[in-house]
Amino acid sequence: MKGTSKAVAGLCAATFVYLAAVAPTDRGGATEMTLTIVPVAHADDAELGHSILACFHPTGDFVRATLGAPFQDAPGRTARNGTIDFHGGFTGNAYQMGFVLQQSVIGGDRMWRVTPTSDNAPTQPAANCSLRNWTKG
Repeated sequence: MKGTSKAVAGLCAATFVYLAAVAPTDRGGATEMTLTIVPVAHADDAELGHSILACFHPTGDFVRATLGAPFQDAPGRTARNGTIDFHGGFTGNAYQMGFVLQQSVIGGDRMWRVTPTSDNAPTQPAANCSLRNWTKG
């Protein structure tokens, strides 16, 4: 994790919440699983975006992430829309993925998930990205 980062306002009161992504990576013919953990409540847009991209587009090269203001998207659920700009790992072309980051309390546990909303890369966001499912924070 990179040093100190600014708090992501409005997502979490006074607790540390972690966003974990498991993504397969190919290292010279051998597949490794990479686990990225970012404290969401204290991550800046770049740290959070890099972790989300690593899960949905593991070969993509991160450029920048932008997150909007938090809003209530359902009773008891907060969300933030965002975009990630990246370059294709194989093509080098510029692409953008839109997403919504949701937070909810389910069964007394603070939960998170990320849902892609748009993507212009030739390969779709990874269907097996663990962040698609509600994850305990």
